[in-house]
Amino acid sequence: MKASLRFAVLTDIHLTDSAEFNRERLALDSVRLFEEARADAEGRGPDFLFYTGDLFEARHWGLPHLALARRILEKTRPPWFVLMGNHDARYKTTRDAYDGADFVRAFAGHGPTDSRPYWSHEVPESPFVFLGLHTARNFTSGGGVDREQLAWLQAELKRFADRYVVVMMHHPAVVFDPVLESVPELSIYYLENHAEVRELLVGHRCVKLALSGHNHTRRHAEIAGLHFVGCPSINSWPNMYAAFQISAKKISFDFHQIRDQAKVREAYAGVVHPESTWLKGFKDGAAVAAYFSAGPAIRELAPRR
Repeated sequence: MKASLRFAVLTDIHLTDSAEFNRERLALDSVRLFEEARADAEGRGPDFLFYTGDLFEARHWGLPHLALARRILEKTRPPWFVLMGNHDARYKTTRDAYDGADFVRAFAGHGPTDSRPYWSHEVPESPFVFLGLHTARNFTSGGGVDREQLAWLQAELKRFADRYVVVMMHHPAVVFDPVLESVPELSIYYLENHAEVRELLVGHRCVKLALSGHNHTRRHAEIAGLHFVGCPSINSWPNMYAAFQISAKKISFDFHQIRDQAKVREAYAGVVHPESTWLKGFKDGAAVAAYFSAGPAIRELAPRR
């Protein structure tokens, strides 16, 4: 019986080969930075790698960027799983026939099945189960979990009541920062039905850890012993991925920055740039920098029983 697991979460990687410039995301360098970060993560000996949404950019061209992501991700050496993010969904500005069903077909066997983008994975000879939620919606950067998936989630949590469950999603089920509720433009950074999803997760003590991306920040919140961790983007400042080790006694995690420090400095300049989209929700660049600089001080946690 395997008593512990190690895994890495690389989220919001935003792969593209048609960018014109870098700003708050390092679009021109997305492929190289991802491949370097993945190699670093693989060098730490994880049991799994998880790519939790915004794998590529479907804003203008979905199909070629889906093919790019599939071609690059399939080089991953450990077992790997994906979730769809809002940038992987169809936009009003998407110029080709791409749709979310294409994503599901392309990544079938790595979480998604031929019919649905959400999934469960039981780790053989261990107590561990991973559940991947689908929170992305077409034509919006916001997210939610629909009624059909909620029913599935409830059934899965009952089925795995005596297991050690880790739930992954793109949009967070908690509001990590009060500013997100106080500024309308920032309400996309948590699930529309976050309270309902959160209540369901908290109500099943088999769930020990709930992970999310989307916000590009490092965060931790604890509710009734359930740990919610927000994972940063490798493609925008502070350009990090998350590494976890879980067992019955301890959850430990850390964040690892990309090695190209020149690109880290460029990403910082982009996120505080006067034309940064983040300035729609913050008063100035200093406020944006403070928001992204924050992170959890405690990185060794006790799973609830």
